[in-house]
Amino acid sequence: MATIRYELRSKKSNASIYLRFSVKRGLLLYKKTGLQINSKDWSENANLPKQTTAVNKKLIKHLKKLEGFIYDSFNNSIIENETINANWLSLQMDIFFGRVNKSGQSEFLTDALNNLINNSKKIKSSKGGLGLSKSREYSYLNLLKKITDFQKGKPIKIKDISYNWGQTFCENLINHHKYSLSTVKKIITDLKAVCNNAEKNGIEINPQTKSIGVVNKQKNQVIYLNNEEIKKVKNTYIENKSLNNIKKWLLIGCLIGQRGSDLLKLNKNYITTLNNGTKAIAIKQKKTGKQVIIPISKEFEKLVSSGYPYQVSLRMFNMGIKKVCELSGINKPITGYLMNPKTRRKEKGLYPKYALIGSHVCRRSFASNLYGEIATQVIMSTTGHSTEEMLLKYIGKTPEDHAETLLKHYEKKEANLKIVKRA
Repeated sequence: MATIRYELRSKKSNASIYLRFSVKRGLLLYKKTGLQINSKDWSENANLPKQTTAVNKKLIKHLKKLEGFIYDSFNNSIIENETINANWLSLQMDIFFGRVNKSGQSEFLTDALNNLINNSKKIKSSKGGLGLSKSREYSYLNLLKKITDFQKGKPIKIKDISYNWGQTFCENLINHHKYSLSTVKKIITDLKAVCNNAEKNGIEINPQTKSIGVVNKQKNQVIYLNNEEIKKVKNTYIENKSLNNIKKWLLIGCLIGQRGSDLLKLNKNYITTLNNGTKAIAIKQKKTGKQVIIPISKEFEKLVSSGYPYQVSLRMFNMGIKKVCELSGINKPITGYLMNPKTRRKEKGLYPKYALIGSHVCRRSFASNLYGEIATQVIMSTTGHSTEEMLLKYIGKTPEDHAETLLKHYEKKEANLKIVKRA
């Protein structure tokens, strides 16, 4: 007959409590419960804590519940013809204490993160293929560090990630780590992705998890080059060969509206001829996997008539366009965020516009300058935005700009009206 009793193997003040499970002759299993007690408070006769304090009485109840759980699990396993061994006992203990679920998977957030990172090559990507990108792996590793720091030695279960927990975590990222709101939003997006992945693996998640978020009460100014500023860049003579090359990339970028990773690989091999004879640029976007077709304009042909710009890294492009815009006089003071080299965090302030410009300015300028001029769906098909809502957050048009567009529409309509004489 199977029997269970508890034992101490130390005389210390924080002695570990072991569970001794005698299954049958020749099969004796031992396992640490994870619980501790002062050896002076242990009864050798009862093989349980002495009933001298309220804490000890509570511990006795807990050990009795564990004993009952192991017996029930043992009987079920015998009926199901499962193997009873040390691994079986370890699993039952972990299930009882909520360390793993019944399928043997850990319910702790850090374990779910480690599982996702270790199996990153097997996970289906957003593009439909297998394997996460290096940047996504890095994001999850960064999240793991932040979660480990935030827990302070008290592991959090996935099912306990409530709305309030999430808001406290957001405050920690903003106030302690000094992250910008946009960075915090990305971290929370990663956190939700981990929880969703855990749910697919049968782990219970909190229904409030999807509600966690950070509200950006003050909309950041979208930085783009308007048509007049693009003209200034175009007309600025730059002697330096490297900067002149980057200038050409910048002007092409504002014409075709692609991300830096797609823009900087462009060459004549990406040019195709459509069925109607029109020449166009055909690009499969690296981030989304979407196929984009952009008709070639006369301005584009003029820019590449002397040859396509030679390739540069995205880092060099980001550094170079700031200098190109500075030389072009794009220096109007605007509010934005710049990296403080001492704190290694972005700080809000009033800076010359050129200092805030990065590779995204190409795509933003393309979308912002054409918005209201051509159909929104056409812009979206070129930039690769999935929804109009996403596009509107991306462009730099203000309510005043929209009002001006509407006014032009009225003026054009009124100019086309004809006065009909009375018969």
